Amino acid sequence: MKRLYVTDLDGTLFHNDARISARSAAVLNRLIRQGAWISVASARSPVGVALTNLRDVRFRLPLVLMNGALLYDLEGDRILEGCCWEPDTAARVLDVCRGGGKTPFLYRVTGGRMDIVFTGLTTQAERDFYHERAAQFPAAFRQVSAYPLDGGVYCSMQDTEAVLRPIRERLKGLPDVESTLYADTYRPNNWYLEIFSARAGKDNGVRRLRDRLGAEAVTAFGDNDNDLPLLALADTACVVGNAADRVKAKADIVLPSNEEDGVASYILADFTAGGKDELL
Repeated sequence: MKRLYVTDLDGTLFHNDARISARSAAVLNRLIRQGAWISVASARSPVGVALTNLRDVRFRLPLVLMNGALLYDLEGDRILEGCCWEPDTAARVLDVCRGGGKTPFLYRVTGGRMDIVFTGLTTQAERDFYHERAAQFPAAFRQVSAYPLDGGVYCSMQDTEAVLRPIRERLKGLPDVESTLYADTYRPNNWYLEIFSARAGKDNGVRRLRDRLGAEAVTAFGDNDNDLPLLALADTACVVGNAADRVKAKADIVLPSNEEDGVASYILADFTAGGKDELL
């Protein structure tokens, strides 16, 4: 049976420093060379991925990024598929956000590349997010006086749960709109609200990748609320030991933590007949 392994990044594959360990990278590279189908399903954008050392792994498959809104070729730095909204849908989403006091980052796909625009930043977390990325990728972000509405694929904002949850409730019922609300892995008391096409989601993104490959089964790895649709899709749902209890409750298997390289250890044991070997 040809199996597809798909892992979340932050809090799952990555250690707490937002990097993949040398040990996990070595294991995954060896397994990929041996023919294992291994990919990623992350909320990160291509810019967010570029801030990490994920390129230490030589992925041969597309990655599922931005909670399933994109299929992305890491080696070629190309967006292969994007679930873009119609302009009127993007306008309605942005109106709801503004009504809740938020002016999100709007991610757009233009010419196979990512264009990220914003009109203003409302929290220190958003300002830190912007400055970290703009320092390394100054051309990726643009402050604009009005949002362009064509090619919109994703909105992202950060604030407290109390601010973001009512916005999410008001988004419900809009056509071709889904969202996820989850606690920040790295910053206490900070939450993300991310909005995307109903055709996206980690589950739908991985489903498209599975169908591209003709995989017969999916094993998925996660730790946070935005991984729940992915875990529900999977034939085998694995969570790391540091996952939230509500996420562990949906798992078939609870692994050692992200700091203990639980994901790579499991894939090695599952894919190879000999289980653990000298790489771990």
